[in-house]
Amino acid sequence: MTQDPADILQDHLKVVRARFISLLDDRLDELEALRQAIDLGESREKALEQIQFILHKIGGTAGTLGFAETGQMARDAENAIINNLASAGLKPPFNDTIELVDGFLENASGISSQSHWE
Repeated sequence: MTQDPADILQDHLKVVRARFISLLDDRLDELEALRQAIDLGESREKALEQIQFILHKIGGTAGTLGFAETGQMARDAENAIINNLASAGLKPPFNDTIELVDGFLENASGISSQSHWE
């Protein structure tokens, strides 16, 4: 008896989701370190550029794997960073940008457990 193609696809998606979650854990650690650097007043622009890069990767993958809200939050924070860096001011919109990043971090930490899919 052959396995149903839909079951095969679901099995593969579970593996890909598990890998995404594992990578997400690492990326969240990186993002937390970059947030701390910003709080300490270290090179905000460079930290924001690195955060933007990480959020871009997450935003592009999360929705495809069933994490639509997390993917949207990553894209929203990424776009806010792009706009903030373009203004070169890092002033009041900067605080709004950081709030979006913090919201993403809170949301994403909620899916960093594989039990979410079991």
